[in-house]
Amino acid sequence: MLQDCEDYQYIERGETYCLYLPETFPEDEGEYMCKAVNSRGTAASTCILTIETEDY
Repeated sequence: MLQDCEDYQYIERGETYCLYLPETFPEDEGEYMCKAVNSRGTAASTCILTIETEDY
């Protein structure tokens, strides 16, 4: 589970929640999951973050 830090923010807009990454690095690449749990059950969504860099 991600802990609060200055590298990212959780943003809530009504019933929508977002993970905001203002700056990314190759080591941030991978699978991210959001999991919600309440008295009615559990829901989860995953995504793959791919970092592409430009060589100068």
